[in-house]
Amino acid sequence: MNSSLGLSLLLFAALFPSSPLVAAPSAGFDPARLKEIPARMQKFVDDSTVSGAVTLVARRGQVASVEAVGFAGVGRRAAA
Repeated sequence: MNSSLGLSLLLFAALFPSSPLVAAPSAGFDPARLKEIPARMQKFVDDSTVSGAVTLVARRGQVASVEAVGFAGVGRRAAA
């Protein structure tokens, strides 16, 4: 496992130990806007700006979205 990905997962577990995904509107987010995030992150991968990205959107401890795009490592092309 990529050390950055492992650190990200550890940080997520520490910050949101038992936070299941909630409906976007109940957390105060627009579902249509949340759906735009993976496509925007994928553009960074396609442009080789980053090898991969994991996004987490939360408000007041309520996780509304967790998405991953790209690869854990450019050389290995292992899925993120």
